Amino acid sequence: MAYHQHSDFQEIVERRREDDPRTQTVYRPCALEIAENLYPGLLRNISEHGAQIDVFHDLEVGDMVIYDDGVRGAIEGHVLWREGDRYGIRNSEKASVYTSRYFERGNAYRSIRIPIELASTTWIRGSANPFVISNISLSGAQISGAVPNGAEVGELCTVRIGKVGDISCSIRWIDNGCFGVKFSRLLTVRELTELLVINDAGNSRKFEPSS
Repeated sequence: MAYHQHSDFQEIVERRREDDPRTQTVYRPCALEIAENLYPGLLRNISEHGAQIDVFHDLEVGDMVIYDDGVRGAIEGHVLWREGDRYGIRNSEKASVYTSRYFERGNAYRSIRIPIELASTTWIRGSANPFVISNISLSGAQISGAVPNGAEVGELCTVRIGKVGDISCSIRWIDNGCFGVKFSRLLTVRELTELLVINDAGNSRKFEPSS
């Protein structure tokens, strides 16, 4: 639902129609900082003046948030309206979106990765190994710990992720002391939210506001 369908935003939209002629539908994951904690969200549309985001977290009209869509960087704003788990966010400052560079970056977008410290078991070549997931997105994760000798990029494995359970993965990259995996299916925003509830919120990192 676009902003102009909400009566409390109608006057603002009409007044700025020349500057903000349309809302772009994007439908991609984002990360939000709310009261110094990180939460995943689903960004449904954006304009220069705000965004519409699904968040499985209780917010009140007027609450301050920082959201990051992986393209424009961290943007400060406040909650303008709420309908269930869907929120309208009004940016504190205009954030340009109508540029070729924005859409080029959007097409090459990779899911926002959220810092986390979650104990996990990973099966590689039939052997169970304890690891720690150090960041996670809807499509993959970074796992701290050296992969077993001989494991290669592209190799299949299984990762047990909290209440989500076992997910088939493929190894995407290997570095000193950590490796990245791609999930065989996307996590839902709700599943990712539940994992963050399990995680110690004190380990969350903060976004820097846009300049």
